[in-house]
Amino acid sequence: MAEHEDSIHISSCLARCRTARHHKHDSGWAWVVGTCGCLCNVFALGCSYSFGVIYPSLLDEFKRGKAQTAWIGSLCMSLTFFFGPLAGKLCDRFGPRVVTVVGALVSVIGLISTSQAQSLFVMYFTYSIVFAFGGCCVYTAVFVIVPKYFLKRRSLATGMIASGPGAGTFVMSPILALSIEGLGWRGAFFVMAGLIAIVCVLGCAFDPNTPENTAEGDVCGSTRGNETERKLLQNPEYLLMVFVTTIVVLGNTVPQVHMARYCEERGISLNLASKLYLVLGLCSVFARLLVGRLCDFSFVNRRYIYQGCLFVMGISTLLCPLATPFQVYCFIS
Repeated sequence: MAEHEDSIHISSCLARCRTARHHKHDSGWAWVVGTCGCLCNVFALGCSYSFGVIYPSLLDEFKRGKAQTAWIGSLCMSLTFFFGPLAGKLCDRFGPRVVTVVGALVSVIGLISTSQAQSLFVMYFTYSIVFAFGGCCVYTAVFVIVPKYFLKRRSLATGMIASGPGAGTFVMSPILALSIEGLGWRGAFFVMAGLIAIVCVLGCAFDPNTPENTAEGDVCGSTRGNETERKLLQNPEYLLMVFVTTIVVLGNTVPQVHMARYCEERGISLNLASKLYLVLGLCSVFARLLVGRLCDFSFVNRRYIYQGCLFVMGISTLLCPLATPFQVYCFIS
């Protein structure tokens, strides 16, 4: 009888310990996780979004056509999101923390291998595929884990981690420009590898024990999740949104890849052209945080905000060939 009571007492203590490990929504720790998630995206996607800074060096090194060389960066950005379903499955299987750390290691391997590449075809594999897969794992894991820590400020938190690529462009573009100037483009890839290695440490903050991840929630949530997925696939508005987003992504990153070289051909130095990425990244961060905060309000129609952002993107791209002074390029960026 005494042994039975002891076992009950131990079980209750373990249960309390497991419960105590759960972090509250919108708590201080939630913002720590959100900040780590944002920094993960800064390093993981900032490197790929700043590819345009390295692009002129690759053109001069390999003497290939613009389209063939630009494919390295374009394919990387595309596959970063194309691998999303696979990365999501890995998050379900192993958890966001493991996927983040492993994804960062894969990215480091891809970048170090790219620094030793002797042809564009090798870079198609090491950078466009290996590095893109690692970056996708980090990006997906961040969007899986961070929203679970928030309820009232979920849209703002999502906007914060979504600003990571923009902040990454702002941070990485001058670092890459200085690295290329001092170490060459191969050394710049080593610098990127060192920065992304920091993600391995940041990913350790992604404690999977959130309030939503109780044992009952996992079982019930799995059933509800499958039902929700079926309803979404039968929703014409959702399918239209997916189609529109796919079309947008096809051309969304093209200006970023070619911007530095385009400015050089217009008589603007690479050092000055790299500052356009600073402007682009800074404005992207501000806009994402602003949109995330606006979407927290119930009276705001998120569809209209999305349409307005797409309209501004389209107009700015159309105006780009008409720009001549550097200040106008900054405004368009």
